[in-house]
Amino acid sequence: MPMRNGKRAFGYAVGFFASIGLFSVINYRHFHRPVNCSDCFFPYGVPFTFYQEGGFAGGAGFVWTGVIGDLIVVVAAGIVLGWAWTKIFEAVRTKL
Repeated sequence: MPMRNGKRAFGYAVGFFASIGLFSVINYRHFHRPVNCSDCFFPYGVPFTFYQEGGFAGGAGFVWTGVIGDLIVVVAAGIVLGWAWTKIFEAVRTKL
């Protein structure tokens, strides 16, 4: 029995929000790690650096290629998690 589009969309929404939550927690922990060097550049962001601060001359700011890269990774992970969610739900539904 094929799955309806509403349930498929729900599965992808669950995967997308799980991806956002997962990367938010990872980046929160990464952002709050201790700074060991006062004159070094210190990058923030997992998997790509999206913010950088430090150095004597400044240099703090957003790294826009990292922001875009992180968004692509979050969306791709959401698609994969949504696909897995729909496949698991479909398998459980056919066994019932």
